[in-house]
Amino acid sequence: MLIVHTESATLGGEAYRLIEETRYVNENTFHRALIIGPAKSDFEEVALRSGVPFIGFNFRDFDYHPVNFIGALRLLKTLRPAVVHTHHSADAWIFGVAARLLGIPVVRGRHISLPFKKSFFKNFVYTHLADAYTVSCSSIKREMVDAGLAREEEVFVTPAGVNLEKFNISRIDRSFLRQEIGLKKEDFLIGTACFLRSWKGVDTLMEAFDILVNKNYKNFHLIIAGKGTERMKNTEIYKKHSERIHILGHRDDIEGVIGGLDIFVLASKKSEGVPQVIPQAMALKVPCIGTEIGGIPDVVKDGVTGWLIKPDSPSELADKIRYVYNLPHNELNRIIEKAYNMVHEEYTVESTVKKYFMAYDLALRKRA
Repeated sequence: MLIVHTESATLGGEAYRLIEETRYVNENTFHRALIIGPAKSDFEEVALRSGVPFIGFNFRDFDYHPVNFIGALRLLKTLRPAVVHTHHSADAWIFGVAARLLGIPVVRGRHISLPFKKSFFKNFVYTHLADAYTVSCSSIKREMVDAGLAREEEVFVTPAGVNLEKFNISRIDRSFLRQEIGLKKEDFLIGTACFLRSWKGVDTLMEAFDILVNKNYKNFHLIIAGKGTERMKNTEIYKKHSERIHILGHRDDIEGVIGGLDIFVLASKKSEGVPQVIPQAMALKVPCIGTEIGGIPDVVKDGVTGWLIKPDSPSELADKIRYVYNLPHNELNRIIEKAYNMVHEEYTVESTVKKYFMAYDLALRKRA
């Protein structure tokens, strides 16, 4: 059968995971999958470069523009997919309506952990334009069920899976990053990687790093990678510690960057599912610190597979980094191994795609 994924957002974590998942379906199953996304975008460029079928769609700024619906209707009528899997607000409305008119089952994906609004119109996309649901973490499932938007059995928890061929510890040169930056073996590398958004907590991490440097941790260095992170060079903390803060911007070799770290930190403040970058770091045996936000606690189990802190708390983050830095090697390795094993058992692209197909089967049965 043909699965059509729709995603109106531009290139980001959701887009990258969708590319991986679509490629997995096409290479490892008897089914076919393609993506409909913003035309002439970075998303389209990366998908096509990755060998993933992608159809560019001209999303109008006004989501409910009649041309959006007409274009979606024509496109789906031509493709005739077995299932439409929507992933973002705009495409969920546009392609959800078009699929309903054509009698095509719809699965609605949700990737952010935010409260649902008490609005019939806002929630219509869940209550009337979907037959089953995939969500990035267990907290989103609870929110959806508690809000009365879906039944328990209709919601499938599908965190982003790790490409274990790419994020393979045996293929990573841990000295690569130090060599590139010109650091010594004894230097301690704290780092993060993300598409820069206000809620990603990069500012919190930089403030924590400032605290640590002021406490005389002279061998500490901070690595910040990801699209848009270059803007952090304009901050006072960067200017104060520019010899110790290394802002790398977008990297195609992000596995090499993450694999070279001594601690990975994601200090998100809101709106997270299970960020794929944390399981990726765990697959590379890098210890992880995260915040008690959204689905992060699903994968970072405090004191078991990593460590959790409250959001927007630089002092607590600084204390936790110092704690991990001073952990005995046997204790640190125990947690690293538990995280590594958990990712290999629960956070693979294969396991995510299997749950997608469970959602598709349910949607098809409901529309049969």
